[in-house]
Amino acid sequence: MSVEYVKTEDDLPPVAVVEKPRWTPAKIVLWVVIALIAGAGWSMIAFVRGEELSASWFVAAAVGSYLIGFRFYAKLIEWKICRPDPKRATPAELNDNGRDFAPTDRRVLFGHHFAAISGAGPLVGPILAAQMGYLPGTLWIVFGVVLAGGVQDYMVLFFSMRRNGRSLGQMTRDELGRTGGIIASIGIILIMVILIAVLGVVIINALAESPWGVFSIAMTIPIAVFMGIYMRYLRPGKVIEVSVIGIVLLVIAIIAG
Repeated sequence: MSVEYVKTEDDLPPVAVVEKPRWTPAKIVLWVVIALIAGAGWSMIAFVRGEELSASWFVAAAVGSYLIGFRFYAKLIEWKICRPDPKRATPAELNDNGRDFAPTDRRVLFGHHFAAISGAGPLVGPILAAQMGYLPGTLWIVFGVVLAGGVQDYMVLFFSMRRNGRSLGQMTRDELGRTGGIIASIGIILIMVILIAVLGVVIINALAESPWGVFSIAMTIPIAVFMGIYMRYLRPGKVIEVSVIGIVLLVIAIIAG
């Protein structure tokens, strides 16, 4: 993928246009195979009856759908709506102060963004849908992320980046004025409180009779602290290394639980 700068009127800066990658026979075959794998996974989930179904079919359906959504739907949003400019500095670069703004490794940012989608909706929804079978919950998670959750996170983050790292409440205040911004900020806080409360009730009920679940979740706190110390002081910048260590420790915590 390359970027081409198109000259506009004399008093306006050039516009960055992302050139679409060219299709080759190898790429066509690759995406056909991915589509077939995803289709096979969804077929097994939809038509196999009973509780005994290999988790590999869920992985095939989910990963295949995510890859297709990322390659086609996400790229469409990027090309037609956001149109990012690789030569444009981000707020982290412009306002680098080591606290609120700091350039961060893209793999660390990916981890934050990947975890941010796991809010109350994706967690509570499947638990409620599981009462009707695993297919509704799977549809909720996969297509909800592709068509709604991932799009929302990406767009809000992109808007914030284009507005010097401002929060959602600050952007609302800029658009609607002081009164509208205050009302929107109060609404955001109330929604967050309600969602966290509902999520807490669901998690408490799910873990009430599961000591191993409580132990495994509690162990993620010291593991996370250790990973932070490891990457900050012991082996700075070794993101992949500390990620592997964290995964191994998490698996050990689950087995120990």
